Amino acid sequence: MPPSQIAQARALAERRGHGVFRTEEAPYSILNRVLEYDLLPTCARLGVGVLAFGPLAGGWLSGRYRNGQTVATSGPRSHRPQMDANAPGNAAKLAAADALGALADDSDLTLVQLATAWAARHPAVSSVVIGPRTMEQLEGYLDADGVELSDEVLDRIDSVVAPGVTIDVADALWAHGTRALDAAQRRRQPPRRRLRERPTRATKSNGGDQMAARMSPWNRHLHELNKRKGWGLLVGHQRGLQLGH
Repeated sequence: MPPSQIAQARALAERRGHGVFRTEEAPYSILNRVLEYDLLPTCARLGVGVLAFGPLAGGWLSGRYRNGQTVATSGPRSHRPQMDANAPGNAAKLAAADALGALADDSDLTLVQLATAWAARHPAVSSVVIGPRTMEQLEGYLDADGVELSDEVLDRIDSVVAPGVTIDVADALWAHGTRALDAAQRRRQPPRRRLRERPTRATKSNGGDQMAARMSPWNRHLHELNKRKGWGLLVGHQRGLQLGH
């Protein structure tokens, strides 16, 4: 969830004496770094552990997508439009994946190892959630355990995708299912016309006649008495009377 909701949920839980959230699950990969702006720092300050899922960016960092490489058409995602390497919107992802693949080769790592170890490197990330479908994929993920990326490698990754940058804004999880981007939420609406005029409040200038008309006989009598004596306007309440000035 967005950082503002994480902070709000924590404040509400503390105010009501409930247990606070201890973890947050969010997508985090080299191609989707928007969490670095606010969510990861917020969770670090609040002591909330982040479970980062999607370290391979939906398959783009699996090593299958490289320039000049034929992509196999097997698997449940191979025919999805968002995985079409030839689609114009995916050109930036393909270029980044190719550059990161070359960096992994130079570092004697697979791209899966590089991407998984990178996601686990952030101080606010408690764990990386993986999703292998085969034993071979599982072993590829497990090979990332214990991989230490040097500052030089991390700097080269930053040069491919800058910190806080998400190549495709649609990959930002909270962009889906939120009404904050609806036109009605972004545009101030003109004030509605009143269906009827509200009655004017009673004042000393008109003697409070409108208010007196709604009083009980006893309160009306006291009201007229106060007018004659100049004490001020007597206002009726459910639990007594009060002189108003």
